[in-house]
Parts: sequence; structure tokens; C-alpha cells
Amino acid sequence: SLEATRRNDPRLLYWLIYADYSLFSSASMDGQLPLASRAIARARASLDRLLAIEDGDQSLKALKTNMDEAYAQDLMNQTRYAEAIAAQRTVVEGREQTLRRVGDTASAIGDLAFSRSILGIIARQARERDLACDNWRQAEQGFLTLQARDELVGFHASFLPGLRANLERCDAGR
Repeated sequence: SLEATRRNDPRLLYWLIYADYSLFSSASMDGQLPLASRAIARARASLDRLLAIEDGDQSLKALKTNMDEAYAQDLMNQTRYAEAIAAQRTVVEGREQTLRRVGDTASAIGDLAFSRSILGIIARQARERDLACDNWRQAEQGFLTLQARDELVGFHASFLPGLRANLERCDAGR
């Protein structure tokens, strides 16, 4: 009801984005995939509206990348693998551009490694073994670079065991 009376209120749009983005995550983890799809679609639409109002806000542009990544995962959940791979490749390319622009910061390296991990997961679901293994290797390298520099955050460190297990499968030809 607030949206009807305050359609272009930036604060309200932000909270709608946050609510739907959170709902996407929760619904996905709970296996409620139609609800998750509706939530990410609403979040992306609200974000597009907010970006039209606040087009110079860099934090919103970063949020858009995260939202695009969630959308790629949603496409994977719908078994729309070719679209999911294409969407996630776009995210990875954006992360690579950021890395080139800002340099080897921990945030840029970690974000790229995380996005490559996600591309690997999508590729595995699509039965694109070579693409999955290649991205997992590059993701591991990024996380290990951060670990060697003592800059690996806990969130990213939590992905290393799964990455290593997947790489063992890759090395075994599975």
C-alpha cells in the first residue's frame, strides 16, 4: 500500500529491494522456488526503478551485480541452464572489469572468486564439467591468494572445503 502512494520514494524502494532479496534467499534455501522467482523478479524491478532515480549511486550498482548473480541462481533453479550460465558469465565479466579498475583489492579478488564458484555450480548443474572445473580452479586460486595475504574473510573461507571437494571430483574425472 505504501508503494501505491509513494511510488518513487528511494527509501521505500530500497526496503522493498531488501525485503524481496532476503525473501529470495530464504525461499530458495527452503525449496520454495516459485516464491523465490517472484521475489527476485520484484527485487530486480524495484532496483531498476531506484537506479533510474539514483543513477550515480555506486553502492546500488554493486547491489545490482549481486542481484544479477541471484537471478542467475534463480535461472539455475528453474533448470534454465543456458540462460543461467550466460547471466553468470556476465556477472563474472563485470567482476573482472572491477578487478582491473580497482586493482588487486581483497574485496575485488574475493567477489570474483565467489562469482566463479557460483558459475561452477551452475555449470555442474548444466552438466558442463569443463566449465565447472575451470571456474572452480580459478575461484580456489583467488581465495588462496587472499589466504596467503591473510585477507580471506570467513564468508569466503567457508567456500574452500566445498571447492576442494569439487576439484577432487574434477581431478578424478567425475
